[in-house]
Amino acid sequence: METLAADPIWDVFENTSTLEEFKSKVIPKVFIHPNASKNILKPVQVIKKLLVQSFFEYSFTDVAMQYSIFTLEKAMRERYEETTNTSSKRHSFKFLIDYFFDNGYFEVFNKEVLTQLRNIRNGNVHEVEHSQAGIIAFNKVSTTIDLINDLYLNPKYRKERQDYLIQLSKRLDQSQNDGYILRKGDEKFIIFKVLPIFLDNIQDLNLLHLICVPIFKLLESNTRMPALFNMFLTNFSLDNNNTLIGTDEYLNEIILNPMNVEPKEENKIKYKIWKTDFEKLKENKTLLFSLNSSFNTAFTHSRRELLLKECTLI
Repeated sequence: METLAADPIWDVFENTSTLEEFKSKVIPKVFIHPNASKNILKPVQVIKKLLVQSFFEYSFTDVAMQYSIFTLEKAMRERYEETTNTSSKRHSFKFLIDYFFDNGYFEVFNKEVLTQLRNIRNGNVHEVEHSQAGIIAFNKVSTTIDLINDLYLNPKYRKERQDYLIQLSKRLDQSQNDGYILRKGDEKFIIFKVLPIFLDNIQDLNLLHLICVPIFKLLESNTRMPALFNMFLTNFSLDNNNTLIGTDEYLNEIILNPMNVEPKEENKIKYKIWKTDFEKLKENKTLLFSLNSSFNTAFTHSRRELLLKECTLI
């Protein structure tokens, strides 16, 4: 009898020495909303098994990705019929993507995320050969599972949190050029970028995930980003001066003041000098790209935490 062995491709990756390590540290979490039908639950269970078995056969990562996209289409067809009381048979995958995106069922601001999945699906259906996505497929599987579960959350709450984040971002952007002063308990920091990441408005007390980026030491080469302030605020409010006040998870009072209402002139001068130097830095575009990647990672984490409160792990 043949003994199963790890696919040798995994030898170049970390945390793949044993199946148990692979399952706990490499495979993404797979979960499903309790309102999903058995027709969706069963395929999602198979997707989880495919991810586990990819330890022995690397190409199963691609199979899991393809199957997750087919399951998303299946879930959209079911939900379309449930919400409209009409058949989905005559509608294309693109039509269903447009319908659910336009009606606020997905926790994404950019439809390109869904278009990419559609292109992968169409490529797998129509092309004879395709290249392996491999471990990259894990991210696509996670994204697709998130979208499947989005279909079962109340779009009313999603629209409320997305609208709030858009408005908050617009208000905070008004002061981005001049910088901010962040007061965190007894500490004070000069901030050059603020980004609202996510609003959890499902629980009793709304929770705002906010990232603040402090100014940092600029070097002629190999400048590195500082540690970002990931803050989770309750009891938050924004006044007419665009000052944001709230309480963090450690019960510290958080005050984020636009620099134009900051009384100390020395802070304004220090920020202007730093910003001028930053804009001259050759690496500034690379650093800003790295920042955007951090923001996207933070968003994915927070939106997934909200889903996990509503869903069951498989």
